[in-house]
Amino acid sequence: MARCRSWRSKRSGHSIGHVPGRCRQCWAPCHRSVTEGQARCDECWDELSMHPDSQVRQALLTDGPPDRVLELLTTDLDPLVRTSAQHRLGKLETTAIPVAERKGLW
Repeated sequence: MARCRSWRSKRSGHSIGHVPGRCRQCWAPCHRSVTEGQARCDECWDELSMHPDSQVRQALLTDGPPDRVLELLTTDLDPLVRTSAQHRLGKLETTAIPVAERKGLW
């Protein structure tokens, strides 16, 4: 049986600012049952995607979250998290600025 390899917040310990796994006073391993091939359970995806620290939500984007989590993060109040999620979903159009227009910017 596969187990979740994620960290869950203990909601105690230090102030916000610890990414998962960095501090055992703030984070504990999950170990819930998951479907074979999954590294994280649905509860951990949900909890981490709603964590108050934007560093935690941003780090979550590097783990290949499911589309439902990406959809949620596209509405995040932190602009870095929001645009990163939009980019991963392909909803953010990147427009190259022609060299002639960039010349006076820097």
